[in-house]
Amino acid sequence: MDNLKSANFHLYTTNGKKYILDYMNIYYTEITDEQYRDFQSIESKGFLGYIKNDRDESHNHNKRIISQLYEKEIFFSTRVIDTSQNHYEAFISMAPIHACNLQCRYCFAQQGNNYISEEKTMSKENLLKALEYIYFDYFKDISAFRFDFVSGGEPLLNFETIKSIVEVCETFVKRGKTTKFWLCTNGIINKKEIFHFLDKHRFNIGISLDGTKKDNDNYRVFKDGASSYNQVINTLKDILTESTYTRNFKNVWILVVITSETQSLVTILKHLKQNGLKRVQMRIVRTVETYGLNESTFFKYKALYDELFAFFIEQFKMDNIDYIEMLSNDNDYLGKILRRIILRRIVTHRCQAGKNKVSLTANGQLFPCDSFVGKNDFCIGNVLKSERYDSVLENTFVDNIVACSGCWARYICGGDCYHNSYLMKNDVKDIDCIFCKLQKYLIEETVAMYCQMNEINVSLFGRLTRMVEIGIREGVR
Repeated sequence: MDNLKSANFHLYTTNGKKYILDYMNIYYTEITDEQYRDFQSIESKGFLGYIKNDRDESHNHNKRIISQLYEKEIFFSTRVIDTSQNHYEAFISMAPIHACNLQCRYCFAQQGNNYISEEKTMSKENLLKALEYIYFDYFKDISAFRFDFVSGGEPLLNFETIKSIVEVCETFVKRGKTTKFWLCTNGIINKKEIFHFLDKHRFNIGISLDGTKKDNDNYRVFKDGASSYNQVINTLKDILTESTYTRNFKNVWILVVITSETQSLVTILKHLKQNGLKRVQMRIVRTVETYGLNESTFFKYKALYDELFAFFIEQFKMDNIDYIEMLSNDNDYLGKILRRIILRRIVTHRCQAGKNKVSLTANGQLFPCDSFVGKNDFCIGNVLKSERYDSVLENTFVDNIVACSGCWARYICGGDCYHNSYLMKNDVKDIDCIFCKLQKYLIEETVAMYCQMNEINVSLFGRLTRMVEIGIREGVR
């Protein structure tokens, strides 16, 4: 028996029960008090020290089990995680216009004002030049693309640019480059001719709505402070009831921003489901304001998720996994953890920003993502000048971020949002400790919930796993 295998387990207690998590291979289970003490002994003495020094005959059964786990490299491993990446798909995002018809209080783009260049839209000539450079030079070795029309303004205020981009991208098919389209709108503009175009070109769309009218109107309002809720709900109803739209188009994503003033994630999910919606991304607001995630609001956010975990268990006991499925995607704050743990998939970085993902602005600059637009220190290229600059994020992984490199949660968490690190610590490679605290808590509670679900109904838990797997095959991110 060699001594080269490292212990890669995390022990913890929650709600009076004890758990162990293999964070390199995503194995997890509830354990007894005696087993917990044995693994604690391994933490302090090492595996060989535990085997040699513990002479208590009553522990022989546990020793045999732990020795077998050691041989099978469960909770112990020689594995080294490969952080190299082969990119098979590139992600481009662009705000067709840096302006908005709402004035959301938490808007990171400041209703488009974070972008200070005089060029607010891109001419057709420059658009063709920009896309030619991105597709055939910047990402020359990639053949599959996703083009996102997202934050920085309300995309549908400049629908003509969207049409032009689609037309150009579709000409690239003959040259071996395919494109999928995603559009995020605030739902205020509701025009059938626009939606028929988006449907025809197989857009996936997301609509921002922060849940109930009360939650939504705390932040998502017009410039005069008037409510946006009814208009968004009407747009959703029109999409869901229009017989000429395809099933794909009707499968709308709802984008929810959570703040410390949010009353209940459970109420939000129920409200959205009652309105016929099945795909939800709930994200904690990224801000230094008092309603963001910080020391004083941490327990408010924790309480929101505690209620949600209890609700998932309650629904599971009733043979209902609809709600947990609604959130099991890589864009929901908790959902990506739910997905990674149930499918036993590790991650080595927070996101694709600055790697195979870029954000294009109207003046031709490239940034790692929408959140960094307007911060020229993070500019990574200029498509109109055919220039590419070094990106600080290009080789940023959890193993080379000091605060992450020794953390048990790193391969499930993936690290903090780079923009959030910049906001909170003024350094994309420094980590907001409150973010870490919440992430670790959510990982622990997810493991505990899955153990409980598996004990309640192993068949239904298997069905939940398969549904998440199917979602990935169908492209649910």
